[in-house]
Amino acid sequence: MSAIRLPTSADAFENLFMAPFIDPLTECPYVDPVTDPHGHTFSNDFIVQWLSQNNTCPYTSTPLSVNELVKNRALAHSQEAFFNEENGSVIRLQRQLSVLSLENERLTQENTGLRLENRELKIENQDLKNDMKSLMATLSHTNANMVKALEDNAFLKEHNTKIREDNEVLRNLNKKLEEDNQEIKEGQKILNKKIEDLTSKEPSKECDKIVSVSDKVIKQDNEKLSKEQQKECEPKKSSPGSGCVAQNVKLFVRPIIWVAKAIF
Repeated sequence: MSAIRLPTSADAFENLFMAPFIDPLTECPYVDPVTDPHGHTFSNDFIVQWLSQNNTCPYTSTPLSVNELVKNRALAHSQEAFFNEENGSVIRLQRQLSVLSLENERLTQENTGLRLENRELKIENQDLKNDMKSLMATLSHTNANMVKALEDNAFLKEHNTKIREDNEVLRNLNKKLEEDNQEIKEGQKILNKKIEDLTSKEPSKECDKIVSVSDKVIKQDNEKLSKEQQKECEPKKSSPGSGCVAQNVKLFVRPIIWVAKAIF
């Protein structure tokens, strides 16, 4: 809605009402107005001073003298009536209209500023919407990556659990191997000592006895361990072949130990 166009100053309002009483030459209210033969009105003091330097009419440049001027009583009477106390309300109204005009101008400028600010806010709002869309897209991508990371983490946990189980099986196997190694070492010590003892005696009868006992023990043990091997070497999920490794060690270790014991 456009603002009402009103004069923007007190002088403009005064001129609106006072125009008939303003001398165009002096731009001031007439003082003792006089009229020339052509109907032009002047303030008396101004036109007298003008004619003292120029003998022509200020408007038409035609010859004019002071003696040709006549008092404009009608204009003087109207001017006096306009400025008397009874018409003071007109001037007050003019002043009020002047204030309202200034207020209207201020509000118009403020409205223009608000419109510009509103336009800037709309642009800023659109930028914020675009930023929000970008953030939502980034957040969606981040969530997808997080879900993938959680899935990978669950898989790694499951895999780590399997590895720990396998490690436990291997630790148990290593422990068993250490025990068997210890038995092997003890058997070797016994054999070494017996060999030392035998080297100082006639080996014929004693050696035949050792070989006979050893063959008999090994044969019996192999038959027994063969059955155990078939049972223990069945596939296992946690550590495939671990039972077979332990069994093969037993096949090698036990005959040595039993031979050593048979010698004694």
